[in-house]
Amino acid sequence: MKKEEKKESFGQYSNNNWLKVIGILFLIGILILLTFFLVRNKALAGQASFLWEDRFCDDQEEINLFMKGTTTLWRVTQNSRELLQSREDRCDPESANMLIETYCNIDNKGIGELRFGCSFGCSNGACLDHPSH
Repeated sequence: MKKEEKKESFGQYSNNNWLKVIGILFLIGILILLTFFLVRNKALAGQASFLWEDRFCDDQEEINLFMKGTTTLWRVTQNSRELLQSREDRCDPESANMLIETYCNIDNKGIGELRFGCSFGCSNGACLDHPSH
């Protein structure tokens, strides 16, 4: 008879726990669904740009001393593209033979500058490829 009493009390204990577990899982499921829909609606409205954002650098002519180019840095999200910075290759105002060449950093998320000496001078953001007469 003692064995039967244990079975009954064990069975009642199990049923109560199952109801609690099912209730808790149901509430967790509802919270997950609410969170998903709120985040999705904010993203559609353009309010959740924090979800995905990156920077992207674009260099028209890469490093080419004999061609003037422009290097641009963009902020990109899932909804938009915004120009952060734009720099052109240029001649150094302090030296007629020095070119300041802009380029994308190795991680492609920033703009750098290099200085190069031009054998035949610098004009309009590029080294001259022959002497000017």
